[in-house]
Amino acid sequence: MKLFFIFVSLGVVVGEFSSEWTLWKKLHGKRYGSFQIEELRFKMFKENRIKIQKHNAEAQNGLHTYTLAMNTFGDLLQSEFLQGYTGLAQGSFSGEHTVILDNSVPVPSYVNWTKNGAVTAVKKSTYCGSCWAFSTTGSVEGQYFIKNKKLLSFKKGIYIDNYCSSTNVDLAVLVVGYGTDKASGLDYWLVKNSWGTSWGDQGYIKMARNHKNMCGIATLASYPLI
Repeated sequence: MKLFFIFVSLGVVVGEFSSEWTLWKKLHGKRYGSFQIEELRFKMFKENRIKIQKHNAEAQNGLHTYTLAMNTFGDLLQSEFLQGYTGLAQGSFSGEHTVILDNSVPVPSYVNWTKNGAVTAVKKSTYCGSCWAFSTTGSVEGQYFIKNKKLLSFKKGIYIDNYCSSTNVDLAVLVVGYGTDKASGLDYWLVKNSWGTSWGDQGYIKMARNHKNMCGIATLASYPLI
């Protein structure tokens, strides 16, 4: 009898994933060239879904400050994802174009340039490691809006900065604001990514601020002057 209940339970889990898999493929327009490939991708989907469930259960118990959800990358291996959607080229930094700011000037406790009209829609990079292009053009778009009061969506891949700093960082993103979360009291950076609106919170993520340079977010910080 115990074995029967275990078998039924496993069947329910597989059935649940199968239904979710069908809906997920339709939502994200996923098609595969063969049964073998789809079988592999379904396996990755199930493994990622289980990781999400485990993480969110832990988050409910206060072990994490964020939750996870399935998105368009749910059928990828971690190695595939890192190879295709990161890839910040690291160069050398001479300090020749460094601008020293006046730290005595007071700054507001909250900034959100998306509410001020200075941020274009979230883009989705293809499988080519082009995050640097989207973050660069995003910063130029924002500065252009601030100076000219007109928001333009520049094309990616035409602005190259040869003076980027070099550290162990492999993803370029655009910080569009900062603040303090009222519920948790945690300081955060509001970050715009280039992985489409199905990722994060409609393409955005709140990264920990004043927390030992979380993920190296301040390591290669730069902005254009127009």
